[in-house]
Formats: sequence, structure tokens, C-alpha cells
Amino acid sequence: MMPSFKPRESSTTRLDLWLAAVVLLVSVLAIVWASVRHTVPSSSNRARIYRGKQLIETVSLKADRRIDLSRDGMQLEVNAGRVRVIQSDCAKQICVQRGWIRQAGETIICVPNRIRIEMESQRAPKLDAVVS
Repeated sequence: MMPSFKPRESSTTRLDLWLAAVVLLVSVLAIVWASVRHTVPSSSNRARIYRGKQLIETVSLKADRRIDLSRDGMQLEVNAGRVRVIQSDCAKQICVQRGWIRQAGETIICVPNRIRIEMESQRAPKLDAVVS
């Protein structure tokens, strides 16, 4: 006759609770550390505006102002060290919906108008490519 195995009644012990708390704490700390470490703060107060591959203007973000790109049907706003597109004649308005950008490496792209606005960084980016 084969011995029958009874499953052990599950009961959570104090050690189980401590182990779960430690794993949760380490996970949260790892996420915070990774997000802080990979955030590149803006070390420059400038944004670059490109039409296609050609740089058309480098804008200081120290003074609040509006920039009219009438040739491209766009208007930009610079305010408090950040920039956004406030008006564009493109159909889907994705560049307008993007909102404010303020950190180095952030971009706004308007594909129909071939305009790219990117925050300038004096540091080299931490990631140079993403391959999937």
C-alpha cells in the first residue's frame, strides 16, 4: 500500500511576513534607484529647433517668449525653462498634445511639418541605442 501524503495546512509565519516585507522593500528601492540614476537633469538652458536635419534656431530658455515658425505653421512658447508647441497647422496635433518638455534629451516632433524641438544636454546620454 502506498503511503498517502497529506498537504500541510498553510499558515503564514512571522518569518514569511518578514521575508515578504524585505522583498517588497528591496523592489521599491531598486525601482527608485533606477529611475533616479537614469534621469538626466538638464544641464543647459537651451533648446534646439530643427527643420528636417537642419538646425534652424537655438533658443535660450531663460527668458519667457513666443516663437513664431510661420513658414511651418507652428508657434512655440518658452516659459520657466521649458518649451511647448501651442499652435500647429498639422492634422492630428500630436506635437501640441505633447505638452511641456524641460529635461535634457526630451523632444517634441511634428512629422507633417518636419520640425523637431529637443532640449540640449551638455552631458553624453546614458543610453546610446535601444535594440529590440
